[in-house]
Amino acid sequence: MWDRFRRLLVDAAEAWVIDDGDARRLAESGRAELDPPKRIFFVSPQGLVGVSSRRQVPVRLKGELLQARNLALVPFDRRNIDSPGEEE
Repeated sequence: MWDRFRRLLVDAAEAWVIDDGDARRLAESGRAELDPPKRIFFVSPQGLVGVSSRRQVPVRLKGELLQARNLALVPFDRRNIDSPGEEE
């Protein structure tokens, strides 16, 4: 799991801690996640607009990021993040 987690962080420009309700909503919208208990989603900045519980944390393997149960990551390469299979 840790190798996969590190690989996800390499692609993340931003990280946001979110609550269980918002994580459930992102999961229902088809976002990918890592195995529980840590749920990790890739979203665009626009995808975070409706996530009321979001709280930005540094993208590094320390502190709040490691303790968070739910993370929404904004990747550096944001192509196709909201519409998989479609080019911008």
